[in-house]
Amino acid sequence: MGLARSTFYDEPEVQLVEEAWLVERIREVCAEWPAYGYRRVTAELRGEGRLVNHKKVMRLMKENGLTVRPRRRFVATTDGDHDGPIFPNLAENIVPTNRNQLWVADISVPQQAAREMGVDPPRSACRSRSQTTVSGAGQKPGS
Repeated sequence: MGLARSTFYDEPEVQLVEEAWLVERIREVCAEWPAYGYRRVTAELRGEGRLVNHKKVMRLMKENGLTVRPRRRFVATTDGDHDGPIFPNLAENIVPTNRNQLWVADISVPQQAAREMGVDPPRSACRSRSQTTVSGAGQKPGS
């Protein structure tokens, strides 16, 4: 007959029509409920009586750009609206030329919370030579 054996076993493209309908239904659900992820969309489709796998819904949502991006929450790091005194920045006009001339620290976070968050300890405001020179990085002194 001149045809490859795999041609006989090839499945028809009927599944693409069903997937197209499913993508349209997923788009409708996402338009109605923009914060729904693949789990809620799957539950919505199953609630309508459709038997659909959550992995298929997740794949179709990724392929069609229907995934939900988590909202970025605003974190207040400084409360400038308070009754306490606001102290001047004494290091504003100082330009350190050597180490140990100016030390800075963020004391706005209590010590225990700072340790849990991994906040750096007080450090010198002057950069060391190893941080400022790129060409000599990794070499021994005098080499």
